[in-house]
Amino acid sequence: MKHTEVQHVATISELHRNLELAKPLHPLVSLIRLDDLDFSDYEELVRFSYGFYTVSLKRGLRNKVRYGHRSYDFDEGVLALVKPHQVMAMQAHPDDNITGWMLVFHPDFLSGYPLSEKIGKYGFFSYDVDEALHLSDREEQLLLNLMQQLHEEYSDRIDVFSQDVMISQLDLLLSHVNRFYNRQFLTRKKNNTDVLSQLDAFFDNYFDGGEAYSKGLPAVGRLAEHLSVSPSYLNDLITSLTGASSTC
Repeated sequence: MKHTEVQHVATISELHRNLELAKPLHPLVSLIRLDDLDFSDYEELVRFSYGFYTVSLKRGLRNKVRYGHRSYDFDEGVLALVKPHQVMAMQAHPDDNITGWMLVFHPDFLSGYPLSEKIGKYGFFSYDVDEALHLSDREEQLLLNLMQQLHEEYSDRIDVFSQDVMISQLDLLLSHVNRFYNRQFLTRKKNNTDVLSQLDAFFDNYFDGGEAYSKGLPAVGRLAEHLSVSPSYLNDLITSLTGASSTC
């Protein structure tokens, strides 16, 4: 099927129905094994958004997932994190052999926990798809272990302690993701330094051309668009490499 309009999936229960899965054990959180899904409905382009967070660890997707006009091949262990209402598009390939996990959780699941505020400071939920996290074998295995632990807790009988435990496990998982992204900024230092060099050249032209006097300093969004990165990624990159965040 082909959808030209964005298909919005508001709840996790609705997501399970769309994927022809059993009802979620908890209405605000679920762990889905990608190995168990039939992606044949996605062989033509489908655009969609979710009303909840997603953390997807994928392998074997030959074709591409897109944000807008950008795309990324999930051919190796790659982690992608998406915040609620961010529009994505997917087109699967008949020969795909997709494996991995998709963790989904509603913002209300975090209500009353410190993670509810902490998660807003994680810029990687607003990164573009081509800024996804490339995992080393060790990092991938660590995250897979954490996903498995979450799945075991989720699959056990839900009790008064379940949410506390799952929130703690989720907090730990996201803390590792934050650490691994910082590592990626460092290991890709040459590429990232090239981005900063382009940024320096932009400012040189901007000031030399007199735009700074007529228009003031450019917004972060304009800088990010010029550099073909997301605003959140640009801010975190500058913070990682220079110790100072972008304030333009």
